[in-house]
Amino acid sequence: MPKFQSLSKFTISCYLISVIVIASILANDYWQWLELPTKVRVGILVVAVIIGLSGSLVSIVKQLKDILRGK
Repeated sequence: MPKFQSLSKFTISCYLISVIVIASILANDYWQWLELPTKVRVGILVVAVIIGLSGSLVSIVKQLKDILRGK
C-alpha cells in the first residue's frame, strides 16, 4: 500500500483558484453586483472546472509515476 503523499503547491493553488472563481459566480448570482450574461457565467464556471481538474490530474499522474517506479 503506497504511503499518503501531500498535495503539491500547484494542485492546491488550482483548487483554490477554482473554488474562488466558483464562489464569486455563486455570490454574483445571490447579490447580483454584475449583470453577466448566462453564457459568460457558464463559460467562467467551465474554466474553473478545467483548472480544478488540471490540478487533480497533475497530482494523479505524479502518484502513478511514483507507484510505477516502485517508490
